Amino acid sequence: MKETSKPGYRWRTVRGALIAVATPLANVAGFGMTAVDEVAFADAVTAFVTACGGLIAIIGRIRAAHRLR
Repeated sequence: MKETSKPGYRWRTVRGALIAVATPLANVAGFGMTAVDEVAFADAVTAFVTACGGLIAIIGRIRAAHRLR
C-alpha cells in the first residue's frame, strides 16, 4: 500500500462518505433533500474544501520563513 501525506479530509472517498451519511441525517432532522439537493450539497462541500486549501496555502506562504526567488 502506498503511503500518502494527504490529510484524511482531502480524500474524496471520505468526503463522499460524509455526504452519504449527512443526507439521510438531514432527512431525519426534517430537511428534505432530493437527489438534486444532494448533488448541490456535494458540490458546495467540494468548493468549500478547495477554498480552505487555497486559503491555507496563501497563509502558509505569507508566514513562510524563506522568500521565494
